[in-house]
Parts: sequence; C-alpha cells; structure tokens
Amino acid sequence: MEIKMASELKPTDDRQQALEYCKKWIMHYIEKANERGQRNVCFSPTGHTVNGRYIDCEDELKQIFRDAGYGFKPTGYIGGVWQRTIDITW
Repeated sequence: MEIKMASELKPTDDRQQALEYCKKWIMHYIEKANERGQRNVCFSPTGHTVNGRYIDCEDELKQIFRDAGYGFKPTGYIGGVWQRTIDITW
C-alpha cells in the first residue's frame, strides 16, 4: 500500500465542521474577555461531537491560533491549587 503525503490529505467535512464550531466559541470568549480589559482567557477546546462522533481538535486549534498571533501558557496556581488548564493570551 502506498503512503500518501500529509499535504495531500484534506480534513473531512465532519472535522472541518468541528473546527469551525470550536473556533467560533473560542473567539466569542476572547472577544468577551477583551471587552472586559483582560489579556487572556482559559483555553479548553476538548473537541466537538458531529454526527454522533466525537472529534478531538485541540492540537489543530492551537496551531491555528498560534498562526494568528495568539500565545499559550499554563494557567498556574489559583488559590494554592495547580490548575491543569491552559490560557490563550493576546
């Protein structure tokens, strides 16, 4: 069997739909935080269910937002407890 080049593969419609959904909500939260004068917000795009199938797209979303100039950092300690979340910053 021949192995295709990664550049030849296109995302499926379901995957593209999940990415668009997640991007829409991440931008909603970024704009909301920006209106309040904040420079970061919790980034927690675990994925989205399309046609009964769960699609995890966290790595792709991180790359898309990095390419758009956003950064990522661990949330850190809140109330003395280490948070296992990531903040997106701008």
